[in-house]
Amino acid sequence: QRRRRRLVRVLAEDPPASEEAIRTAAAAVGWALPRRIAALVLEGDAGEPEDALDAAAAALARRIGADAVGAAEGGRVCVFVPDPAAPARRRVVAAALDGRRASLGPSVPWPRASASLRRATSALALDCDGLIVADDHLATLLLASDPALGAELAAARLAPLETLAAGQREKLEATLRAWLDRPGQVQAVAAALGVHPQTVRYRMTRLRELFGARLEDPEARFELGLALRVTPMR
Repeated sequence: QRRRRRLVRVLAEDPPASEEAIRTAAAAVGWALPRRIAALVLEGDAGEPEDALDAAAAALARRIGADAVGAAEGGRVCVFVPDPAAPARRRVVAAALDGRRASLGPSVPWPRASASLRRATSALALDCDGLIVADDHLATLLLASDPALGAELAAARLAPLETLAAGQREKLEATLRAWLDRPGQVQAVAAALGVHPQTVRYRMTRLRELFGARLEDPEARFELGLALRVTPMR
């Protein structure tokens, strides 16, 4: 396990370790370097000793199989998953987690393993449950990388909602988000929100009064969608 821990830490180095260093660490444990790799990260309990995190990472790697390797890294459980796009791999990872919250970084060539770990660590901060797949949240992660800019975008684009009472604003924000995801699909928006279609029509009438032609402009709709992704971070 000590040599596998060393392999994980070399893969995790940022800036990246040299390819020679990675090859050497992999050879020391007989680990065949995969074509591509992704980092899986779980938050450790506050104050949990590193040995316990190492043990948890090793156990998780064994459950995932496919020659995954795990160890403690940065106070978290870290597992590198080879060939993450292989058939059923994500399902196996989710099953191995057994409902625990974790994030999976992007699939990258093995010399860039630390980039996948960096993205997975960022995704772990998102307000999501279960397995968070970083590639599914790129826009949110982009905005989170510059919180001040994201907050400015949200304040500017969602300003028409700021005049409303908190409860009404939340309902209209949720409706606008669902509408932008399903433009023109009243029944689908109603199902997503758990309300009557007539309620959606009423709220959309109110949103058109507030936002006017911006709801019909593709670029403005794109910016509204981004702004709504920032709102949980404000």
